[in-house]
Amino acid sequence: MIAATIWSFLLPSVPKSIYFHQDPEKQALTSKKKYQNAFDLMKKHFLESFTNRYVAKWSIWWALATCGFIQVQTYMQPLWSEIHTDPNSSLHNGTVEALLTLVGCLGALSIGFMKSDWKQRGELVLSLCSILAGAVLIISSQTQYILVSYGCYIAFGGLYHFVITIASSEVAKYILEDSYGLVFGLNTLVALILQTVITLCLVTGDIGWALGPRNQHLAYGIYHIGIAVIFIFIGVIDWLRSHADINKTY
Repeated sequence: MIAATIWSFLLPSVPKSIYFHQDPEKQALTSKKKYQNAFDLMKKHFLESFTNRYVAKWSIWWALATCGFIQVQTYMQPLWSEIHTDPNSSLHNGTVEALLTLVGCLGALSIGFMKSDWKQRGELVLSLCSILAGAVLIISSQTQYILVSYGCYIAFGGLYHFVITIASSEVAKYILEDSYGLVFGLNTLVALILQTVITLCLVTGDIGWALGPRNQHLAYGIYHIGIAVIFIFIGVIDWLRSHADINKTY
């Protein structure tokens, strides 16, 4: 992270941006309205993106799942410390994090070789992967074996990286070319707001329940199963609508 921050300062500046620093000639003609024009363009991109039900569906999963992934990744170490009680054996947390990165990379790359109609199978994939993610988190929260928890964590991360790659590519297909950064940023913002709420409710002791590591991860598992329920419900509604449309044609 430190190297990435330093590298960002070494990159050349961008001569123009989509919203606030557009083409200098156009900017000179509309200098009094540049902020109004910028926010009008952002509003246009926002409405055209999120009024699309397909984009909204994937964005909902994106925000909810990213919230869950960041929360699990942030509070995984305390769970491992509680599971690992043998002073004669060492932890391999760093190795596991490296393996998760590798598995996530392979999962993301595999999407490029898959030929699938995600419009037809989207809810199924989102629901199934969310159920699996919830299941491995619940197993990880209850196991007495550190290796089992390691395996569950890697599986959880692999599932997330696999589906988030599908989500980002599907969203990019159905939004305006210049609005992907806005949509990505808003989805991430919603995820971070949700993560803050979950942290306040489950982790902190002042206004929350201050759950222990095992109960925290049990709650995260239930949270992901809740995501699956949402998309099963969405899938059923879409199926009923398509079935009704077919009946109307006859």
